[in-house]
Amino acid sequence: MMSSSKASKKFELGTARILNTEDLETSQSKWLGLKTINWVDEEGKERKWECTERKKSHSSPDQIDAVAVFTLVSRPNRPLQVILVLQYRPPLGKVVVELPAGLVDGKEAVEATALRELYEETGYGKGKDGGMATVEDVNTLMACNPGMTNETMALVTVRVKLESDNIPEPQPDEGYAVDARLMHLACGLSLNVDE
Repeated sequence: MMSSSKASKKFELGTARILNTEDLETSQSKWLGLKTINWVDEEGKERKWECTERKKSHSSPDQIDAVAVFTLVSRPNRPLQVILVLQYRPPLGKVVVELPAGLVDGKEAVEATALRELYEETGYGKGKDGGMATVEDVNTLMACNPGMTNETMALVTVRVKLESDNIPEPQPDEGYAVDARLMHLACGLSLNVDE
């Protein structure tokens, strides 16, 4: 499965690997912290809960941390498609199938984050062969894994209208190897990563 990045470097998705794993002190981490929450349950009993905490670029507890982008793609003479991305995720040590997604930068609007991440991870949405992208809906303040982290996410629905069948190149940040796939809705969303 060959793909290319912004610098036109070729990579083979699935060749990344874990070298080692080591403990990390919260004070040394850039993105996450480990916390113990002392709380009282519904019966008045004091309890402890361990969780990870997203180190936020904002101070508001109601501001969204990340977005996932559900993208509907229409092309001439083709059925409606959705975009999925494949990328290696070190915490799992595997290539995973995801929606395009990413963190909100500071006070950036959720819609702007969604369009930025869509373009970076897939190449779609900035005109001509990448089509024009329109935000159709924003479902805000979703908890990603509320038993483990305080991170919040918005699911943003975007529609991309293409005038041709050309496939744009992803524009990922350095260090990200992303393979974007168009999937027909009629086929369901099953995808064999080992193909």
